[in-house]
Amino acid sequence: MMLVSVIIPCHNCASTIDRAVDSVFSQTYQNWELILVNNNSTDITWKKLNEIKNLNPERKITILDEKKKGAPATRNKGLHAAKGEWIQFLDSDDELLPKKIEKQLSIVSENVNIVYSPYKRINELNNKKEIVDKEISEDYWEALILSKMGITSANLFRRKAVLAVNGWSENLTSSQEYDLMFRISKKTGIAIPYNTPLAYIHDQENSISNEKSKILERFKNFAVLRSKILEHLKLNEKYSFYKNTYNNALEFNAFKTFRDFPFKTILIYNSYSKENFLSGFKKNLLLMISLFK
Repeated sequence: MMLVSVIIPCHNCASTIDRAVDSVFSQTYQNWELILVNNNSTDITWKKLNEIKNLNPERKITILDEKKKGAPATRNKGLHAAKGEWIQFLDSDDELLPKKIEKQLSIVSENVNIVYSPYKRINELNNKKEIVDKEISEDYWEALILSKMGITSANLFRRKAVLAVNGWSENLTSSQEYDLMFRISKKTGIAIPYNTPLAYIHDQENSISNEKSKILERFKNFAVLRSKILEHLKLNEKYSFYKNTYNNALEFNAFKTFRDFPFKTILIYNSYSKENFLSGFKKNLLLMISLFK
């Protein structure tokens, strides 16, 4: 059986880490090691991680510490300590369904480097809970452009493929897993879908993804990465389709940002849009009109 390394970056996660770890313990596929990487926690996370290890001496659990800030650096720390052929990156507030690893491994072959799946996002905002199904596209270039290629905890990565592209980019503030998957797909081979939700992604009220100050930065990161993907596809026989997909995705994301940052959104949108002049002009008008709705 192939060894799977489960890597969990841990920053002030004392209240959620048990849920994530329990979902690993509950996996039907049992040949795994668990690598818990503390990252500048100021709560009792470090104590909690040691408790988990001490209470489970029969399990393969490693605890590490990373001083560089951010989940990408923390995941890279775990990556370089991992011994598994496959890597399951898991965020500390997310959880895996019991058959997650087993089902994704069941479809891999020698040239497959990523298995990606849909997931269920659990929004816990204003004391309300909402579950949203997040779909994937089975065309993985379309999936990369549309952000329909799963998410960090929902996917499975071949370790040597992640190492071949030097792991996670530590300077990116968003689009991190899509940057990683693009570099892997471009350089080392195939990503395949397993089209069944296999993870729960918990979106807390204080999540970075909910910070208003970050949404413009996320839009810029989205646009920069997707323009690189489109450039890579210039000689692809489906380039026209991907270009249209790209323009629609850019417009959709611009609408999400425009009301809070109209001028800066227009600048980013026009810098990265691949529309012709007339079509681009019309979409600029639609953005402006949306302010008055």
